Amino acid sequence: MKNSNAVKYGTISLVLIVFSLLTVPFLESTGEAVRRYTFTCKDNDQNAQFPDGKNYFVSSDVVRILSRGNNFVSEKVFTDKCNRNNKKVFEYFCKGNKVKKVLKKCNLGCSNGACIQPVTTPTPVQPTNPQPTNPTTPQPSPNPQPINPPNNQPPTGPICGDGIVNQQTEQCDGNDFNGQTCTTLGSAGGGNLGCTNMCNFDFSSCISRIPNVVLSGDEFFCEDPIKPNWVWELDRLNTPNPKLRIKNDFVKDDDTDNPAGLGDSYYLPKEQINEYLKIKFENLNVLPNMELPVTIEYSSGEDTAHSRHRYGRSSVGTIHIKAPGRDRFNILISNLDDINHSLPNNKLTSEVWLQVFPSQEVGIFFKDESHNPDMIYAGSFDLNNVGFRRFLEINFGETKDDNVVLAFNKIANDLVGIKVDIEGDTPIKLPDGKDDLYITFKHINNEFRSLGNQVSSEERDELWHETSTLGINYLGTKDENHRTRYGVIILNPKSNGAGDQVRLHIPNNQVEGLINIYQGNQLLFSEYVPLGKPIPQHFADLGIGNRNPTNGYTELNLQNSFEKLLVATANFGLQTSLTSTEDDYEDQIFLEIGKNNMIYDYNYNRQIRPSDNLNILNKQFTVDGINNNPYYLGIARQYNTQVIQHLIVSNLPSCP
Repeated sequence: MKNSNAVKYGTISLVLIVFSLLTVPFLESTGEAVRRYTFTCKDNDQNAQFPDGKNYFVSSDVVRILSRGNNFVSEKVFTDKCNRNNKKVFEYFCKGNKVKKVLKKCNLGCSNGACIQPVTTPTPVQPTNPQPTNPTTPQPSPNPQPINPPNNQPPTGPICGDGIVNQQTEQCDGNDFNGQTCTTLGSAGGGNLGCTNMCNFDFSSCISRIPNVVLSGDEFFCEDPIKPNWVWELDRLNTPNPKLRIKNDFVKDDDTDNPAGLGDSYYLPKEQINEYLKIKFENLNVLPNMELPVTIEYSSGEDTAHSRHRYGRSSVGTIHIKAPGRDRFNILISNLDDINHSLPNNKLTSEVWLQVFPSQEVGIFFKDESHNPDMIYAGSFDLNNVGFRRFLEINFGETKDDNVVLAFNKIANDLVGIKVDIEGDTPIKLPDGKDDLYITFKHINNEFRSLGNQVSSEERDELWHETSTLGINYLGTKDENHRTRYGVIILNPKSNGAGDQVRLHIPNNQVEGLINIYQGNQLLFSEYVPLGKPIPQHFADLGIGNRNPTNGYTELNLQNSFEKLLVATANFGLQTSLTSTEDDYEDQIFLEIGKNNMIYDYNYNRQIRPSDNLNILNKQFTVDGINNNPYYLGIARQYNTQVIQHLIVSNLPSCP
């Protein structure tokens, strides 16, 4: 008998869903023998030209097949697909017996699951001047033979794709199912049997649901039986504390899944069909007009001589930092060496220049329109200083002090870095070291010469983002906007990098999304949640709900004492490009949710008896009994008879 975690999935996809959570291969004890399950992976792209299966210009399938001994059990097909803005492709491939995927940038865009190939123009052939020849009369061949073009030659033997099951490895071929149907293969609810292009049965349209019987993994009432969003989870049915739960069976974790965006919701059980619960991404605390454009660039030919500093030059390469408006930056004078003692410890400005001095120091100049001259020397620091020297704070609305700070450091003999050090108001919102940007500049002969290593060219490592969890993400050659966890938008690094610029839009506060949870029309929970932080973890940190350390869920009490909403810490939160592992959202924000991340828990508080009338999520039905007899689980019944608890029900709710 399988363990309780395995037997709770009873739909046609039982075997695939359960076993995909386990290691490969694995063993199942049936009471008679131990039988081995194995996964195999087949990639239609894999050939001599593409041994790793990564052909980004052709959309194809990767098939994961589950077998038990020599018997086929089930399969799942993964098809290459374009991302939301059709700029990248999700390419599936095999790594051993596991299915993997990679997100690949398409230079010309993506269409129908493949990168668009560049059109090549054939080189015209120059005509030659043929020499006249003596014409001859063509002679017929003594033994003419019919010529079949190679591409039109008929198959020389039985193959997958000829429409006939004529090989031992074929379960089906085209419309030839070798006499099998969904019913003969164990699908109690019938349905339409399909055939894959690899001549294996496709059970995706078979229905294992038996009327009046409810098992773990079955679709909830009125859900699509083939691809349900919400399924049952049943356990301990014959005890005084039965477990009756409804959990999400869908995944929304990249932009091809269409996760909930601003103003969108997840509904339980269904939108506009008497939904019982709703989780809505209501709005953001920062609007687009609440962002400060900041440019950090290499600038040649700057005149620092009119500052009247001894190292000022009439034309010199600098690091130039600017923003529109007044007093957008706070220069940390007290952190500098050789300071201008006429200045206070902190000086506000909106334009700053960094220049390399012959003394191997970096001087800082700033603009002061009320002063003559309007460029003033602030102070300097050692060019060869190993650590980070913080010299500039962003001063914009609630983004101030330690929220966004620029720091200088030496990377190599001729490379220096500007670190954009980002942190939240509190460690609960965003700890230090979780959201930093790094920009590199080159200097030669006491003068800054370029952003990155070469002037007027974009380079992968001239700009990168780093967190302690996701590591380094090189951005210098990416040609779309990105957003950090704090909410800083990095405008098209590739096109701006070609002009030796890094352009940022810095919000006037850490960006947070308002998450509202409704039960019917009643608003139960309303809280702003930071980007990249799991919603349940943030709720628990704020003292909302009860964190269950055993299962990792945060339990939220609903209106009635016998019901709760369980939300999982993993994979349930607001994500953007530089918080998501896929890096596929650009500067947009979406509410991601993983499978089984949201569970409705109905606490019946006593043992279920025949003729009990239950009302779960506004769906009323009658329990006729609990059966512990051996029960066939859909397609798996030809391989094993299982003992599993299930409800026998009647008076089922009507569906629209």
